[in-house]
Order: sequence, then C-alpha cells, then structure tokens
Amino acid sequence: EIIFHVLKHVHCCVVQLAMSKKQNMQRTHIFLPSALRERLRQASVKTGLPMAEFIRCAIDAALKKIGV
Repeated sequence: EIIFHVLKHVHCCVVQLAMSKKQNMQRTHIFLPSALRERLRQASVKTGLPMAEFIRCAIDAALKKIGV
C-alpha cells in the first residue's frame, strides 16, 4: 500500500544518490514528534536504509510535488 509507494520512491532516491558524485551535504537539525520518529526508526530497521535517507527522499518528493 502506501509503505510500498514510499519504499519504491526511497529506493529510487538511493539509486540516484549512489550514481551521483559526492554531494555537498550540510547538517540540518529537525524536530519530530516521538511517534513519527519511532515509525521512521521502524522503517529504517525494516528496510536497512538510514533514517536520514528516508527524510531526504521525503523532502525531495514533497518539493517536487509543489514544483520546487
């Protein structure tokens, strides 16, 4: 269902990052509600992808959706 859609998008992001040259990353701090962070942690454990990768891909998808 929705998790498969998200995982498919996350996988595409991981492939894109792996194919690109070293990216200029900057550290950014965010605050998440405890329940959301726990869901993120569970997804990370389930898929083996870092929580940061889920966050980057979700932000990328949200920005693309609004045309930015």
